[in-house]
Amino acid sequence: MAIHQFLQDAFKTPFNPSINRVTILGIVSIPGLLAGMIIGGENPIVAAVYQVIIFLMIQSAGLIAVIIVTYLLINKFFLRSIK
Repeated sequence: MAIHQFLQDAFKTPFNPSINRVTILGIVSIPGLLAGMIIGGENPIVAAVYQVIIFLMIQSAGLIAVIIVTYLLINKFFLRSIK
């Protein structure tokens, strides 16, 4: 309970830049993979699907990293074994 607010902030803060980038995906900017595949002659829908998959992988990697780091920090600071 003591660190509940800090955990919420830890899960929200790292994703702000990535979420902002995803919101403009394909509207304002055309990312590298999407542009390269379209220029290479691939179907734009297929290129967009690949680009969305890449962004989801980046988001999930960030989420996994946050979960691991917060778990390790909680164990380090709050669940020390008394010897």
